[in-house]
Amino acid sequence: MKLVTHISAVTNAYNYAKGYKKGFITNCFITTKQFNKLISNDILHEITIGEVVFLLKKNEDFSNLYYYAASIDELAQALPLLLPVIAKETVMVDIVTKNELCEEKSVFEENHFNIYTSLIRMSSVGNKFQEKLLNSPKVRNATTDDVIVLNEMIKSYFDPRAEQLPEMDDLSEWIRNGSIILFEDQKKIIGFIIYDLNATTLYLRYWFVHPDYRDLKIGSKLFNEFLSRGKNTQRQLFWVIKTNQNAIKRYRHYGFEKEKMSNFILTNKNLSYEE
Repeated sequence: MKLVTHISAVTNAYNYAKGYKKGFITNCFITTKQFNKLISNDILHEITIGEVVFLLKKNEDFSNLYYYAASIDELAQALPLLLPVIAKETVMVDIVTKNELCEEKSVFEENHFNIYTSLIRMSSVGNKFQEKLLNSPKVRNATTDDVIVLNEMIKSYFDPRAEQLPEMDDLSEWIRNGSIILFEDQKKIIGFIIYDLNATTLYLRYWFVHPDYRDLKIGSKLFNEFLSRGKNTQRQLFWVIKTNQNAIKRYRHYGFEKEKMSNFILTNKNLSYEE
C-alpha cells in the first residue's frame, strides 16, 4: 500500500486497468477536484494487485474502497489477495447498479463482505411544484456564520458510512452558491436542506429536521422551498435509504418515484445501518 501524492497516479491507475480492454469496471466516480483534496490531505492510498488498482480513502474510523478493474474476473481474482491487507480496518465499498443481482456485488459478498445498507434513487420529471409558497421569516439561506453549527449537526445525525458527508469547505461552497436552506426558530437552526441546482437538474443532497421538532411541518416548508427554487428544472432527484419507508412515502406525495438504480454499501465487518 502506498500513499497517492499526485493526481497523475489516479490517471495512471485508470489507464492501467482500462488498457487491458477486457471489460473495464469501476465503482469510482470521484471528480478531479475531490481527488486533489484527498491527496492534499494525505488520506488516499493505492494498492495494485494483478490487473486491478484499489484506492483506499482513509477516514477517522473507517476506509472507503474504490477500484479500477480490467474485468469482473480480474476483480474476483484480486479481491481475496487484498483481504489480508485490509483485515484490521473497517472498509466500506459502494456499488451503484441498475441490477440488484450485479456481479460486482456478488464478488464482494463471496469474499465475506456483507450489506451495511442500500439506497435507491428517486426522481421526478418535470417539476410538479404547485403549492403556493408562503414566505416565512423562519426560512432563510445559510450564511458563513452557520457553518460550524451545520457541520456539528451533520456529524451528529448523519452516518458517514452510509452517506458521503461534506467537510467544512464543502458547506462553505454551498453557502456561497445559496444552496443551503435553513429553518430557524428563536435563533436556533432546527432544520436544513442542502442541494445542487443547474439548468436542467435539481439534486437534493441532505434534508434534515431535528428530532425534537418533527411532525410540525417544518420538513414540508423546507422541501417546498427547495422545489420552488428548481421549478424550471426538467428533473429532480436524490438518494434515500431503501428501508426508510416513511421518507419514501413522503417523497411520493411530492410526485417522486423509485428508479431502477440502487447503491449497495458493503462492509468487511459485522456492521449494519441503524435508522
